[in-house]
Amino acid sequence: MLNLCLYFQLHQPYRIRRFRLSDIGKNLSCFDDARNEFLFKRIAENCYFPAGELLLRLLHESEGRFRVSLSLSGTWLSQCEQFEPKLLELYQQIISHPNTEILCETSHHTLSSLFDPIQFSKEISEHRKNILRIFGKNPKIFRNTELIYSNNIGSHLAQEGFTGCMMEGWEHLLESDFNANHIFTHPQHQNFFLLPRCYRRSDDIAFRFSNRNWSEWPLTGEKFQSWIESEKTRKSSFLGLFMDFETMGEHQGRDTGIFNFFEYWTRLAWTSSTVRFVTPSQAIQEITPVGPISTIHPISWADTERDVSAWLGNENQRTALYAAYELGKYLQYNPNQNPNQNSQHSSQHQRYPCTQEQEFYQRILTSDHFYYMSTKCSADGEVHGYFSPFSEPLEAYLEYRNVLSEIERRLQNKKENNL
Repeated sequence: MLNLCLYFQLHQPYRIRRFRLSDIGKNLSCFDDARNEFLFKRIAENCYFPAGELLLRLLHESEGRFRVSLSLSGTWLSQCEQFEPKLLELYQQIISHPNTEILCETSHHTLSSLFDPIQFSKEISEHRKNILRIFGKNPKIFRNTELIYSNNIGSHLAQEGFTGCMMEGWEHLLESDFNANHIFTHPQHQNFFLLPRCYRRSDDIAFRFSNRNWSEWPLTGEKFQSWIESEKTRKSSFLGLFMDFETMGEHQGRDTGIFNFFEYWTRLAWTSSTVRFVTPSQAIQEITPVGPISTIHPISWADTERDVSAWLGNENQRTALYAAYELGKYLQYNPNQNPNQNSQHSSQHQRYPCTQEQEFYQRILTSDHFYYMSTKCSADGEVHGYFSPFSEPLEAYLEYRNVLSEIERRLQNKKENNL
Protein backbone atom coordinates (compact mmCIF):
# COMPACT_ATOMS: atom_id res chain seq x y z
CA MET A 1 0.00 0.00 0.00
CA LEU A 2 1.33 3.43 -0.99
CA ASN A 3 0.81 6.04 1.72
CA LEU A 4 -0.28 9.41 0.34
CA CYS A 5 0.31 12.48 2.51
CA LEU A 6 -1.47 15.65 1.36
CA TYR A 7 -0.23 18.87 2.94
CA PHE A 8 -1.15 22.52 2.25
CA GLN A 9 0.57 25.71 3.39
CA LEU A 10 -1.49 28.87 4.10
CA HIS A 11 0.56 32.05 4.31
CA GLN A 12 0.22 35.76 3.62
CA PRO A 13 2.93 38.28 4.57
CA TYR A 14 2.52 41.80 5.89
CA ARG A 15 3.68 43.70 2.82
CA ILE A 16 5.57 46.89 3.56
CA ARG A 17 4.32 50.22 2.20
CA ARG A 18 6.17 52.47 -0.23
CA PHE A 19 8.60 53.92 2.30
CA ARG A 20 10.89 56.64 1.03
CA LEU A 21 14.06 57.89 2.69
CA SER A 22 12.23 61.12 3.53
CA ASP A 23 9.59 59.13 5.46
CA ILE A 24 12.06 58.03 8.14
CA GLY A 25 11.26 59.78 11.40
CA LYS A 26 7.66 60.65 10.55
CA ASN A 27 6.21 57.69 12.51
CA LEU A 28 4.25 56.48 9.49
CA SER A 29 2.95 52.92 9.26
CA CYS A 30 5.65 50.59 7.96
CA PHE A 31 3.10 48.31 6.33
CA ASP A 32 0.65 48.73 3.47
CA ASP A 33 -2.44 48.05 5.56
CA ALA A 34 -4.95 48.74 2.79
CA ARG A 35 -3.18 46.48 0.30
CA ASN A 36 -2.78 43.69 2.83
CA GLU A 37 -6.49 43.76 3.61
CA PHE A 38 -7.48 43.93 -0.06
CA LEU A 39 -5.27 40.99 -1.05
CA PHE A 40 -6.26 38.82 1.89
CA LYS A 41 -9.96 39.30 1.18
CA ARG A 42 -9.49 38.69 -2.54
CA ILE A 43 -7.56 35.47 -1.96
CA ALA A 44 -10.10 34.43 0.68
CA GLU A 45 -12.86 34.79 -1.91
CA ASN A 46 -10.92 32.97 -4.64
CA CYS A 47 -9.27 30.30 -2.53
CA TYR A 48 -9.56 30.14 1.24
CA PHE A 49 -13.38 30.01 1.43
CA PRO A 50 -14.17 27.72 -1.55
CA ALA A 51 -11.15 25.45 -1.10
CA GLY A 52 -11.70 25.24 2.66
CA GLU A 53 -15.36 24.37 2.19
CA LEU A 54 -14.34 21.69 -0.32
CA LEU A 55 -11.86 20.17 2.15
CA LEU A 56 -14.48 20.07 4.89
CA ARG A 57 -17.00 18.42 2.61
CA LEU A 58 -14.49 15.79 1.46
CA LEU A 59 -13.51 15.05 5.05
CA HIS A 60 -17.15 14.46 5.98
CA GLU A 61 -18.06 12.46 2.88
CA SER A 62 -15.01 10.18 2.75
CA GLU A 63 -15.92 8.26 5.92
CA GLY A 64 -12.34 8.45 7.18
CA ARG A 65 -10.64 7.64 3.88
CA PHE A 66 -9.53 11.21 3.11
CA ARG A 67 -6.92 12.90 5.30
CA VAL A 68 -5.17 16.23 5.03
CA SER A 69 -2.61 18.31 6.93
CA LEU A 70 -2.37 22.09 7.08
CA SER A 71 0.16 24.64 8.25
CA LEU A 72 -1.01 28.21 8.82
CA SER A 73 1.59 30.92 9.33
CA GLY A 74 1.18 33.34 12.21
CA THR A 75 0.91 36.26 9.78
CA TRP A 76 -1.90 34.41 7.98
CA LEU A 77 -3.69 33.79 11.25
CA SER A 78 -3.42 37.38 12.47
CA GLN A 79 -4.71 38.76 9.16
CA CYS A 80 -7.50 36.18 9.17
CA GLU A 81 -8.58 37.24 12.67
CA GLN A 82 -8.45 40.89 11.61
CA PHE A 83 -9.97 40.79 8.13
CA GLU A 84 -12.05 37.58 7.84
CA PRO A 85 -13.11 36.19 11.25
CA LYS A 86 -15.76 33.98 9.57
CA LEU A 87 -12.95 32.34 7.62
CA LEU A 88 -11.16 31.47 10.84
CA GLU A 89 -14.32 29.72 12.06
CA LEU A 90 -14.27 27.59 8.89
CA TYR A 91 -10.66 26.50 9.50
CA GLN A 92 -11.40 25.76 13.12
CA GLN A 93 -14.01 23.30 11.85
CA ILE A 94 -11.54 21.78 9.38
CA ILE A 95 -8.76 21.38 11.93
CA SER A 96 -11.12 19.97 14.57
CA HIS A 97 -11.89 17.06 12.22
CA PRO A 98 -10.13 13.86 13.39
CA ASN A 99 -8.62 13.27 9.94
CA THR A 100 -6.91 16.66 9.79
CA GLU A 101 -3.50 17.41 11.30
CA ILE A 102 -2.17 20.91 11.92
CA LEU A 103 1.58 21.45 11.75
CA CYS A 104 3.83 23.92 13.53
CA GLU A 105 6.16 26.46 11.92
CA THR A 106 7.78 29.78 12.75
CA SER A 107 5.27 32.39 13.87
CA HIS A 108 6.23 34.90 11.15
CA HIS A 109 7.38 32.64 8.30
CA THR A 110 10.99 33.73 8.74
CA LEU A 111 14.50 32.50 7.92
CA SER A 112 15.50 32.48 11.59
CA SER A 113 16.49 28.80 11.39
CA LEU A 114 19.43 29.91 9.21
CA PHE A 115 20.50 32.94 11.21
CA ASP A 116 19.39 33.04 14.84
CA PRO A 117 18.61 29.88 16.84
CA ILE A 118 17.34 31.94 19.77
CA GLN A 119 14.88 33.79 17.57
CA PHE A 120 13.99 30.48 15.93
CA SER A 121 13.05 28.98 19.32
CA LYS A 122 11.13 32.10 20.26
CA GLU A 123 9.05 31.97 17.07
CA ILE A 124 8.36 28.27 17.51
CA SER A 125 7.14 28.87 21.06
CA GLU A 126 4.98 31.78 19.95
CA HIS A 127 3.36 29.80 17.16
CA ARG A 128 2.71 26.81 19.41
CA LYS A 129 0.85 29.07 21.83
CA ASN A 130 -1.14 30.59 18.97
CA ILE A 131 -2.16 27.17 17.63
CA LEU A 132 -3.21 26.07 21.11
CA ARG A 133 -5.20 29.28 21.68
CA ILE A 134 -7.04 29.20 18.35
CA PHE A 135 -7.39 25.48 17.63
CA GLY A 136 -6.73 23.72 20.94
CA LYS A 137 -3.99 21.62 19.33
CA ASN A 138 -0.35 20.90 20.21
CA PRO A 139 1.44 20.15 16.90
CA LYS A 140 4.10 17.45 16.87
CA ILE A 141 5.25 17.82 13.25
CA PHE A 142 7.20 20.85 12.04
CA ARG A 143 7.12 22.55 8.67
CA ASN A 144 9.87 25.15 8.34
CA THR A 145 9.56 28.22 6.13
CA GLU A 146 9.57 27.12 2.47
CA LEU A 147 10.58 23.61 3.65
CA ILE A 148 14.08 24.84 4.54
CA TYR A 149 15.85 21.93 6.22
CA SER A 150 19.32 20.71 7.19
CA ASN A 151 20.84 18.38 9.77
CA ASN A 152 21.39 21.32 12.13
CA ILE A 153 17.77 22.47 11.80
CA GLY A 154 16.59 18.92 12.40
CA SER A 155 18.66 18.67 15.59
CA HIS A 156 17.19 21.93 16.84
CA LEU A 157 13.64 20.72 16.17
CA ALA A 158 14.28 17.37 17.85
CA GLN A 159 15.44 19.25 20.96
CA GLU A 160 12.27 21.36 20.77
CA GLY A 161 10.26 18.15 21.18
CA PHE A 162 8.99 17.60 17.64
CA THR A 163 8.72 14.05 16.31
CA GLY A 164 9.19 14.90 12.64
CA CYS A 165 9.66 17.51 9.95
CA MET A 166 8.61 18.00 6.34
CA MET A 167 11.43 18.45 3.80
CA GLU A 168 11.99 18.69 0.06
CA GLY A 169 12.71 15.33 -1.59
CA TRP A 170 15.33 16.83 -3.93
CA GLU A 171 17.44 13.85 -4.94
CA HIS A 172 20.17 15.92 -6.61
CA LEU A 173 21.15 17.48 -3.29
CA LEU A 174 20.87 14.22 -1.39
CA GLU A 175 22.21 11.29 -3.40
CA SER A 176 22.37 10.39 -7.06
CA ASP A 177 19.82 7.92 -8.38
CA PHE A 178 17.91 8.16 -5.12
CA ASN A 179 14.24 7.50 -4.41
CA ALA A 180 13.12 10.02 -1.81
CA ASN A 181 9.57 8.64 -1.56
CA HIS A 182 10.05 7.02 1.84
CA ILE A 183 10.19 8.01 5.50
CA PHE A 184 13.69 8.73 6.82
CA THR A 185 15.32 9.52 10.16
CA HIS A 186 17.79 12.14 11.28
CA PRO A 187 21.38 10.81 11.34
CA GLN A 188 21.86 11.78 15.01
CA HIS A 189 18.26 11.53 16.27
CA GLN A 190 16.76 8.14 15.42
CA ASN A 191 13.33 9.10 16.79
CA PHE A 192 13.11 12.24 14.67
CA PHE A 193 11.51 11.43 11.33
CA LEU A 194 11.73 13.18 7.96
CA LEU A 195 8.86 13.31 5.47
CA PRO A 196 10.01 14.27 1.96
CA ARG A 197 7.96 16.08 -0.64
CA CYS A 198 7.48 14.43 -4.02
CA TYR A 199 8.22 17.55 -6.05
CA ARG A 200 7.33 16.06 -9.45
CA ARG A 201 3.76 15.12 -8.55
CA SER A 202 3.28 18.17 -6.30
CA ASP A 203 4.38 20.57 -9.03
CA ASP A 204 2.12 18.86 -11.58
CA ILE A 205 -0.74 20.47 -9.68
CA ALA A 206 0.89 23.57 -8.19
CA PHE A 207 2.71 24.84 -11.29
CA ARG A 208 1.87 22.85 -14.42
CA PHE A 209 -1.86 22.23 -14.09
CA SER A 210 -3.04 25.13 -16.30
CA ASN A 211 0.02 25.29 -18.61
CA ARG A 212 -1.32 24.54 -22.08
CA ASN A 213 2.25 24.15 -23.37
CA TRP A 214 2.83 21.25 -21.00
CA SER A 215 2.97 17.99 -22.92
CA GLU A 216 0.64 16.36 -20.37
CA TRP A 217 -2.02 19.08 -20.45
CA PRO A 218 -4.85 18.67 -19.64
CA LEU A 219 -4.21 16.86 -16.39
CA THR A 220 -7.12 14.56 -15.58
CA GLY A 221 -7.87 12.75 -12.35
CA GLU A 222 -7.33 9.36 -13.99
CA LYS A 223 -3.96 10.38 -15.42
CA PHE A 224 -2.74 11.81 -12.12
CA GLN A 225 -3.90 8.78 -10.16
CA SER A 226 -2.11 6.47 -12.61
CA TRP A 227 1.14 8.39 -12.04
CA ILE A 228 0.75 8.03 -8.29
CA GLU A 229 0.02 4.32 -8.47
CA SER A 230 3.05 3.82 -10.72
CA GLU A 231 5.23 4.66 -7.72
CA LYS A 232 4.57 1.13 -6.52
CA THR A 233 6.92 -0.14 -9.23
CA ARG A 234 9.71 1.93 -7.61
CA LYS A 235 8.82 0.36 -4.24
CA SER A 236 7.93 3.76 -2.81
CA SER A 237 6.22 3.63 0.57
CA PHE A 238 5.40 7.33 1.09
CA LEU A 239 4.32 10.02 -1.37
CA GLY A 240 4.26 13.59 -0.08
CA LEU A 241 2.05 15.98 -2.03
CA PHE A 242 2.98 19.34 -0.48
CA MET A 243 1.92 22.68 -1.98
CA ASP A 244 0.66 26.18 -1.24
CA PHE A 245 -3.07 26.18 -0.58
CA GLU A 246 -3.34 29.27 -2.80
CA THR A 247 -2.86 26.81 -5.67
CA MET A 248 -6.57 26.14 -5.26
CA GLY A 249 -8.40 29.02 -6.92
CA GLU A 250 -5.72 31.73 -6.76
CA HIS A 251 -2.55 30.57 -8.57
CA GLN A 252 -4.69 28.10 -10.52
CA GLY A 253 -7.93 29.99 -11.04
CA ARG A 254 -11.37 28.44 -10.79
CA ASP A 255 -11.70 28.67 -14.58
CA THR A 256 -8.82 26.21 -14.99
CA GLY A 257 -10.99 23.46 -13.50
CA ILE A 258 -8.73 23.04 -10.46
CA PHE A 259 -11.58 22.49 -7.99
CA ASN A 260 -13.30 19.89 -10.15
CA PHE A 261 -9.99 18.12 -10.77
CA PHE A 262 -9.06 18.04 -7.09
CA GLU A 263 -12.42 16.71 -5.94
CA TYR A 264 -12.57 14.06 -8.66
CA TRP A 265 -8.99 12.91 -8.09
CA THR A 266 -9.29 12.68 -4.29
CA ARG A 267 -12.37 10.49 -4.68
CA LEU A 268 -10.45 8.24 -7.09
CA ALA A 269 -7.59 8.05 -4.61
CA TRP A 270 -9.61 7.20 -1.51
CA THR A 271 -11.49 4.44 -3.35
CA SER A 272 -8.25 2.94 -4.72
CA SER A 273 -7.07 -0.41 -3.39
CA THR A 274 -3.41 0.54 -3.83
CA VAL A 275 -3.09 3.92 -2.06
CA ARG A 276 -4.39 5.47 1.13
CA PHE A 277 -4.32 8.98 2.61
CA VAL A 278 -2.32 9.45 5.81
CA THR A 279 -1.51 12.38 8.05
CA PRO A 280 2.18 13.05 8.85
CA SER A 281 1.90 11.69 12.40
CA GLN A 282 0.08 8.61 11.14
CA ALA A 283 2.81 8.06 8.55
CA ILE A 284 5.50 8.23 11.23
CA GLN A 285 3.64 5.77 13.45
CA GLU A 286 2.75 3.23 10.74
CA ILE A 287 5.55 3.33 8.13
CA THR A 288 8.96 1.83 8.80
CA PRO A 289 11.69 4.33 7.88
CA VAL A 290 14.29 3.13 5.38
CA GLY A 291 17.14 4.67 7.35
CA PRO A 292 18.87 7.98 8.11
CA ILE A 293 19.35 10.73 5.58
CA SER A 294 21.98 13.46 5.93
CA THR A 295 21.47 17.00 4.64
CA ILE A 296 24.52 19.09 5.48
CA HIS A 297 23.60 22.13 3.41
CA PRO A 298 20.10 23.67 3.70
CA ILE A 299 17.60 22.68 1.04
CA SER A 300 14.14 24.12 0.33
CA TRP A 301 11.25 23.77 -2.10
CA ALA A 302 11.98 27.11 -3.78
CA ASP A 303 13.24 27.63 -7.35
CA THR A 304 14.99 25.12 -9.57
CA GLU A 305 18.05 24.93 -7.30
CA ARG A 306 16.00 23.84 -4.25
CA ASP A 307 18.48 25.62 -1.99
CA VAL A 308 18.30 28.99 -0.15
CA SER A 309 19.35 31.15 -3.11
CA ALA A 310 15.75 32.39 -3.45
CA TRP A 311 16.49 34.61 -0.42
CA LEU A 312 20.31 34.75 -0.40
CA GLY A 313 21.15 34.66 -4.09
CA ASN A 314 22.43 38.23 -4.54
CA GLU A 315 24.33 40.83 -2.55
CA ASN A 316 21.30 43.02 -1.83
CA GLN A 317 19.42 40.08 -0.33
CA ARG A 318 22.35 39.09 1.86
CA THR A 319 22.97 42.68 2.96
CA ALA A 320 19.31 43.20 3.87
CA LEU A 321 19.09 39.90 5.74
CA TYR A 322 22.24 40.43 7.77
CA ALA A 323 21.15 43.98 8.60
CA ALA A 324 17.73 42.73 9.72
CA TYR A 325 19.16 40.12 12.07
CA GLU A 326 21.72 42.57 13.43
CA LEU A 327 18.78 44.81 14.29
CA GLY A 328 17.57 42.09 16.64
CA LYS A 329 20.31 43.10 19.07
CA TYR A 330 18.25 46.15 20.01
CA LEU A 331 15.52 43.80 21.16
CA GLN A 332 17.85 41.94 23.50
CA TYR A 333 17.60 44.81 25.97
CA ASN A 334 14.95 44.09 28.61
CA PRO A 335 15.22 46.08 31.86
CA ASN A 336 12.69 43.74 33.54
CA GLN A 337 14.62 40.54 32.80
CA ASN A 338 15.38 38.37 35.83
CA PRO A 339 19.17 37.91 35.94
CA ASN A 340 18.78 34.78 38.10
CA GLN A 341 16.84 32.93 35.43
CA ASN A 342 18.27 29.40 35.23
CA SER A 343 16.43 27.94 32.23
CA GLN A 344 18.39 28.58 29.06
CA HIS A 345 15.34 28.59 26.78
CA SER A 346 13.29 30.66 29.21
CA SER A 347 15.99 33.32 29.56
CA GLN A 348 16.55 33.34 25.83
CA HIS A 349 12.89 33.99 25.20
CA GLN A 350 12.92 36.81 27.75
CA ARG A 351 15.61 38.54 25.74
CA TYR A 352 12.87 39.50 23.30
CA PRO A 353 10.23 41.56 25.15
CA CYS A 354 6.77 41.34 23.60
CA THR A 355 6.21 44.87 22.32
CA GLN A 356 4.77 46.51 19.23
CA GLU A 357 8.33 47.01 18.00
CA GLN A 358 9.01 43.30 18.44
CA GLU A 359 5.93 42.45 16.38
CA PHE A 360 6.98 44.87 13.63
CA TYR A 361 10.48 43.43 13.73
CA GLN A 362 9.19 39.89 13.27
CA ARG A 363 6.96 41.01 10.40
CA ILE A 364 9.94 42.44 8.51
CA LEU A 365 11.83 39.17 9.03
CA THR A 366 9.18 37.35 6.97
CA SER A 367 10.94 35.59 4.09
CA ASP A 368 8.77 37.13 1.38
CA HIS A 369 10.52 40.51 1.66
CA PHE A 370 13.84 38.96 0.62
CA TYR A 371 12.18 36.82 -2.01
CA TYR A 372 11.04 40.01 -3.76
CA MET A 373 14.69 41.15 -4.02
CA SER A 374 15.71 38.18 -6.16
CA THR A 375 17.27 39.00 -9.55
CA LYS A 376 16.92 35.52 -11.02
CA CYS A 377 15.86 35.16 -14.64
CA SER A 378 13.81 32.67 -16.67
CA ALA A 379 11.02 30.72 -14.99
CA ASP A 380 12.29 31.36 -11.46
CA GLY A 381 12.43 35.09 -12.10
CA GLU A 382 8.87 35.04 -13.39
CA VAL A 383 7.65 33.37 -10.20
CA HIS A 384 9.47 35.90 -8.01
CA GLY A 385 7.96 38.73 -10.06
CA TYR A 386 4.47 37.22 -9.86
CA PHE A 387 4.47 37.46 -6.07
CA SER A 388 6.28 40.77 -5.69
CA PRO A 389 4.32 44.01 -5.08
CA PHE A 390 7.33 45.97 -6.38
CA SER A 391 8.16 46.94 -9.95
CA GLU A 392 11.72 45.60 -9.68
CA PRO A 393 14.02 43.88 -7.15
CA LEU A 394 16.05 47.05 -6.49
CA GLU A 395 12.91 48.89 -5.42
CA ALA A 396 12.07 46.04 -3.04
CA TYR A 397 15.54 46.32 -1.52
CA LEU A 398 15.58 50.11 -1.13
CA GLU A 399 12.10 50.31 0.39
CA TYR A 400 12.97 47.50 2.78
CA ARG A 401 16.16 49.19 3.95
CA ASN A 402 14.21 52.39 4.62
CA VAL A 403 11.67 50.49 6.74
CA LEU A 404 14.55 48.79 8.54
CA SER A 405 16.07 52.20 9.33
CA GLU A 406 12.73 53.45 10.65
CA ILE A 407 12.26 50.46 12.96
CA GLU A 408 15.86 50.77 14.15
CA ARG A 409 15.22 54.45 14.97
CA ARG A 410 12.15 53.55 17.02
CA LEU A 411 13.93 50.77 18.88
CA GLN A 412 16.89 53.00 19.66
CA ASN A 413 14.61 55.75 20.95
CA LYS A 414 12.74 53.32 23.17
CA LYS A 415 15.96 51.89 24.55
CA GLU A 416 17.30 55.37 25.35
CA ASN A 417 14.02 56.35 27.06
CA ASN A 418 14.23 53.26 29.28
CA LEU A 419 17.79 53.96 30.42
